[in-house]
Amino acid sequence: MCADLHEGVTQMDSHAVKSLRCQLEKWLARTPGVPMHLTRFIVRRRRCVRVESIQERGVFVIFFFQQDDGSWGVFPPSPAAPTMRAHQYAV
Repeated sequence: MCADLHEGVTQMDSHAVKSLRCQLEKWLARTPGVPMHLTRFIVRRRRCVRVESIQERGVFVIFFFQQDDGSWGVFPPSPAAPTMRAHQYAV
């Protein structure tokens, strides 16, 4: 299903390609009959999923992090940089 989404993806549809399901298919090349164990948790108010899969070479574990736009990826989102709000204090 997600492989079909990669063909002819527009800017508006790019969010669908970064769904957790599509990321799982991309990184794990999931095959029928191979069990996966997902553990959901929150780290610093951000959603994270630990995925464990049994592969031919042994157990494979990967983490997925939900980004600010709702998409999922293997890298944690960048921390928010401090900003100055001088306009609030201007007279």
